[in-house]
Amino acid sequence: MLLATLLSLSLYSTLTSALAAPLRLPPRPPPQYQLRDAIAPPQTPTIRSVSFSGNGCPSGGGGEPSVVVTDASFERFSFQMPSYEAFSREPQRRSVFCQVHLSAEGLAPGWQVALRDVWLRGHLAMDRGVTLGNYVTMFFSADAASTVTTYTTVVAQNGTRLDRDITLHSRIPTASLVWSPCRASGGSGILNVNDRVSFTTSANATSTAQGYFGKPDNGTVTEKLGWVWRRC
Repeated sequence: MLLATLLSLSLYSTLTSALAAPLRLPPRPPPQYQLRDAIAPPQTPTIRSVSFSGNGCPSGGGGEPSVVVTDASFERFSFQMPSYEAFSREPQRRSVFCQVHLSAEGLAPGWQVALRDVWLRGHLAMDRGVTLGNYVTMFFSADAASTVTTYTTVVAQNGTRLDRDITLHSRIPTASLVWSPCRASGGSGILNVNDRVSFTTSANATSTAQGYFGKPDNGTVTEKLGWVWRRC
């Protein structure tokens, strides 16, 4: 009887101590921003102004680019550039670029937007020994020092001539995204996107090897932009 009483008191004491001791949880890790948590701001901006510069989109002469808006949303528009043509055998047209200067308004306060993807669609005809490079550079005018550039190349596979419509896709890595200013007014600031193609010819290419990038079978060179969002 005495042993049972002692065991009962010991168990009660252990349970009481365990319940009275503070619950120690592991420290909470610091919050980390994830793109998938911020893909739907309450309102997206609309285009306020857009202009162009560069030898691939000269103003006047019928070659000025047009902007095709497939939706009233900031997210769904593309640029058509009828004068965007590069020729590997013409020194002045071997490298061609068009820079878009875009301003938007109506971005929900407390949100930022960043350019994530650029798609450039056109027709590419290229012989063996010729390489096409695609450079995309972007920055916001409010912080020109924060600039990111991507670079991709296209070469003819297996030494055969390449001759088809093609979409050049440039994606900015998550760690390199450049975000718009965080403003209470909801403006994005001026975004500048420079899309350039350039041909190079290797020493072992034939004397007749050449390359062309420009108008696809169904019209003109088209550029589309893709975005990501976050809270600020």
